[in-house]
Amino acid sequence: MKPLKREQIPQVKRPTEEVDVPELGGSVTVVGMGYSDRAMFVQAVRRAGLESGGDEGMTIGAVLAMAPVALAPCVLAADGQPVYDSEGWQTFGVDHRGVIERLMGVLMRLSGWSEEEARKNS
Repeated sequence: MKPLKREQIPQVKRPTEEVDVPELGGSVTVVGMGYSDRAMFVQAVRRAGLESGGDEGMTIGAVLAMAPVALAPCVLAADGQPVYDSEGWQTFGVDHRGVIERLMGVLMRLSGWSEEEARKNS
């Protein structure tokens, strides 16, 4: 194989999706996790599952418990800055669990989890 020239290398970009969140008063941009972000999230979810008496698999409860950590860097306002830090998402989630679940669904899909994989890990 011949070495690639810089202009031959495809550009990569993390997937994004605009999501309406009336509870926040508008829309936000959800950005899929990068490779290492996803790996760290999986480890954190597995630890949370084990600590709550589960097995090593990713359970829905463990995923939702770690949702604020995942959402913090991946849900952005119009200026490209995070909407909330993880503590902010924790507080927001008290009154808006459905929003957290909906945003996590978008984030998981954008980050490469298929519905089949999610069911397998629940």
